[in-house]
Amino acid sequence: MKKTHTLLAITLSGFFATFGMTFGVRAGGTAHAEQKAPDFSPPPVSRQKDLERKILANLLTDDELKRDHIDVTVDGSSVTLKGKIGSEPERARAVRLAQVEGISVVHDQLVVGSRDFQGAVTDTAVTTDLKARFLADDVLRHATISVSTNNGVVTLEGVVPSSASRAKALDLAHHARGVVRVEDHLKISGS
Repeated sequence: MKKTHTLLAITLSGFFATFGMTFGVRAGGTAHAEQKAPDFSPPPVSRQKDLERKILANLLTDDELKRDHIDVTVDGSSVTLKGKIGSEPERARAVRLAQVEGISVVHDQLVVGSRDFQGAVTDTAVTTDLKARFLADDVLRHATISVSTNNGVVTLEGVVPSSASRAKALDLAHHARGVVRVEDHLKISGS
């Protein structure tokens, strides 16, 4: 008979534990149950997910890398980078930015985008696009800006009316399709 009571007590304690309650026997042999407050705290972030988030944050804060699609997978203390990026310098920077505390090995499976015939943006097209953008802007259309492009590197030379217009020209050039880097040789009038 004693085994039945023990089994009943174990079964009841399992039932109460399942529903967030504690079960006990008070002095004198009376049973009681108390409900615990439910735990609504978020589940702990796994170490791997935390490292992935840190690496992604590093990649997304880089002006050029944030335009590329890079998959990040952490396994233990190693990370694998996959995706297509624009240039070898971007590839090297992505690998460097993935080397955060807790990562000892970076597996670089990034592919530098090939300039195939259909997807290529020619230097002439980049130059033409930027000149059109400058002419469409109310302030920049009055500036004297020379644009040249060589292998995706845009060089801006000339005179602009203010530091704000200089920043605008540089921003337009940095965000134009096919631009790898922008060299700024612009001067502000009166300086």
